Amino acid sequence: CHECSIVVELDTIEFGHEYHCPRCSALLYRPGNHFSHIIVMAIASLITFIPTIFLPILTLDLAGETRSVTLFSTLFSFFVGDHILLGVVAFFSALVIPLSMIVLLLMILIPLQLGYPSKDIALFYRTYDKIKEWGMAEVYMLSIAVAIIKLAKMGELDIGYGFFLFVLFLICFYVTLIWFNPDDIWHKDELEMEVL
Repeated sequence: CHECSIVVELDTIEFGHEYHCPRCSALLYRPGNHFSHIIVMAIASLITFIPTIFLPILTLDLAGETRSVTLFSTLFSFFVGDHILLGVVAFFSALVIPLSMIVLLLMILIPLQLGYPSKDIALFYRTYDKIKEWGMAEVYMLSIAVAIIKLAKMGELDIGYGFFLFVLFLICFYVTLIWFNPDDIWHKDELEMEVL
């Protein structure tokens, strides 16, 4: 136990069950969701993310001039002028990192689901563990919400399909991350026995 240092042996591990310390009641282990469910949500995240990059998020009609904004065009606009460093940070945090996290999760969970040993995915897991703190897609969503509020007063504003797909992507993405417990990788055999 990380709180009182007692050694606790868990005889059986089941999905949906929390394991607490018998001495101090601290949470020892909470399994995530089944790997197959997480894989489905990760694929749903990937499917919603790819069109989000190119579909219009907002379309503003200002004095007869119409301009549509996509995720890709927004990130590309940072590279014009003196904002190259900001563009690199925005490009990685809003596009590269979330996409990499989804792909890495699939590269971790699909081999485990197919019965490969945990040691075969160690490199993918280490990479995922290093980059997961840098995924800030929700910050980009917040900036879109602020832009909608500010631009709505300037002209006629239409919210595009890209916006709704981005919201759907964020929901799928964060459900995937919430369902995934990295400790389940090392308890895979016990969890599989419970499922069977």
